[in-house]
Amino acid sequence: MDELKDFTVEASDSEPDEDENSVVLTERDIEIFKFIHEQSFVVHSHLRHGFWFNKSEISNACQRRKLKLLRAGFLGERYSKVKGKNVYHLTQKSFDEIKKRNLDSGLSLYIPTDDFDRNIDHDLKVTNIRILLGKIGLANWTSERMLKEGKASMLALRIPDGVLTVKGYKIAIEFENLITKGTKRYREIFADYAKDDRFLLLFMVIDADKTDWLVKREPYDSRKVWFVGTRELFMEKSRALMHNKRASFELGKIARVKHEKEPAGANVSQPEPDSRLCL
Repeated sequence: MDELKDFTVEASDSEPDEDENSVVLTERDIEIFKFIHEQSFVVHSHLRHGFWFNKSEISNACQRRKLKLLRAGFLGERYSKVKGKNVYHLTQKSFDEIKKRNLDSGLSLYIPTDDFDRNIDHDLKVTNIRILLGKIGLANWTSERMLKEGKASMLALRIPDGVLTVKGYKIAIEFENLITKGTKRYREIFADYAKDDRFLLLFMVIDADKTDWLVKREPYDSRKVWFVGTRELFMEKSRALMHNKRASFELGKIARVKHEKEPAGANVSQPEPDSRLCL
C-alpha cells in the first residue's frame, strides 16, 4: 500500500482558484484527512503545528484552509464541553477521498458519540506527542485506533496509546496523564510488556512532577522500559533524556537527529537502550 511517509511534509501555501462551496484538494489536505482518520479527531493547534509548523500564526494560513474544508463538507465539527473548544473529524466526503487512495488503514469512518470527549484531555495530549515525535524524525506511528480496529490491529495483553516503528522494531508508547494508577496497576503494566516480545522498548511519557517512586523503586526490565516527562519532552525535543533506574540516553540518538550546535562528526558516548537500535 502506498502510504504517506511523513505527515509533516512541506507543502505549498498557494491554493487553487476555487469558489466558496468547491475545494480542489491538495496533497496536504489528504495528509490531514489521513492523520485525523487515524487519531479520530483533532483540535486547531494540531493542524497548525502538524501541517503549518513552518508558518507564523499571523499568516492565518491554517485557519483559512480549515474553514474552506469545513464549508465544503470535508471536515465535521463538534464542541467539547470538557475542553471548551471545537474538535474536527472526518465526514463521509473526506473519508471517501482517503479510501479511494487506499489510505484508510482498514478503519471505518469515525463518528463522534455523545460522550466522545470523556477522555479528551488524554487523547489530545497523545496527539501532541505524535506530532512532536514526527518533527524529530520519529514519524512512523501506529495509533491506538489502528491497533484496535484497522489492518494493524493486534491481539495483545495491552494495547498501547501508540506504536513507533524504528529501523523495523516496534516501540510501545504509553502516556500517563498524571500518576493516577496505584503500585499494583503499574506492576501489571510492566509485567504485561515484559511478556510481549513484539515490542522492543516501552516508552512511558508521564505528565507529572513526582515520578521517582515509579522510576527508581518499581520492578521493571531496565533494558526495555524508559521514562520521560512531558515537560522535558516538549522543551528539549530530540535532546530529551529517556531514563530509567540504570541509565539514560537522548531521544534524538534513536531518531538520527543531529543537534544544530553539535559539530560535524561529534560522537557523544551514552548508554544504549538496545543494541539493535544503535546508530
